Amino acid sequence: MAVRLDAEARVVAAVWRREITTLLRGRLRLVLGLAQPMLLLATLGIGLGAIVSDGGSGVGYVTFLFPGVMVMAVQSPALATGASILGDRELGFLRGMLMAPVRRESLLLGKVLAGTTAATCHGAVLLAFAGAAGVPYDPALFTSLVAVLVPASFALTSLGTLLAVCLPGPRTFQATTGLILGPLVLLSGVFFPLSVLPAWLTVVTALNPLTHAVEAARHTLTAHLPAAASDTLFANLRVWGLRPSTVEELVALTCFGALCLFLAVRRFSRPDQQEHPSAHRPPGHGAPARSCERRWLCLLHRNAGRRGLRHRLALGHHAGPA
Repeated sequence: MAVRLDAEARVVAAVWRREITTLLRGRLRLVLGLAQPMLLLATLGIGLGAIVSDGGSGVGYVTFLFPGVMVMAVQSPALATGASILGDRELGFLRGMLMAPVRRESLLLGKVLAGTTAATCHGAVLLAFAGAAGVPYDPALFTSLVAVLVPASFALTSLGTLLAVCLPGPRTFQATTGLILGPLVLLSGVFFPLSVLPAWLTVVTALNPLTHAVEAARHTLTAHLPAAASDTLFANLRVWGLRPSTVEELVALTCFGALCLFLAVRRFSRPDQQEHPSAHRPPGHGAPARSCERRWLCLLHRNAGRRGLRHRLALGHHAGPA
């Protein structure tokens, strides 16, 4: 059992390294992914901040907006994981991965962990601009905000992975994620306090995972602001008169991500995930996989073969003929 777990951990680490390397190559995409939240913070924070009253607390609208913009910043790399799965499937690279004698849970877990890592770092970059938003440069505050981004990134990455294994192609994936994320963002409390919503809509927002990410980040920030900041603008989410704690919201995000990952693994295990209309050709023919990806596949198969040999030796069997 220990030998098998060690081998699966190596597979997860190999997939994680491959995904992180691929993401780092797309530096322009990472920069553009930060452009939207930065523009929102600058335009809405300054524009609406001029007409939204701070209630005498001295804390402006741009400070209220900052935690939500941080959560929005994790969306791009989180959903890039799903796009990566669809890209691998179109190139036939995914088929090569599935032919390796490894558990499919390990393949998906490696991708999700890589997406979570990239998304968390992506959102944490915005902390460099915290001072411009009226957020104090406090190491304890920054550490707490990054801790909030981890389950938020995990939840969004798992959701993107679930959509990727359920949808037929990249275009459908882009259209579906746009359709889903629009309402999720608008009803998460990024742009306005949830206290202004009617009671029935508040219940709907409570089922939104982004709501709990934004509220957890905002509650963490409020603890480091003047006491007057806990006015209507910074009022926390209430469901049936109850206010979830930050820990409860982070647990809810983690459970949501785990559920999406579980469903993605179930769907990923179906035989039709091995095939794609453009993947009937072996890698290297027609739409070829890159040479580095072919080498990575060889390494994955070799590690998996070594795992099988070590597992047989652990059981007391001989690897070759007697």
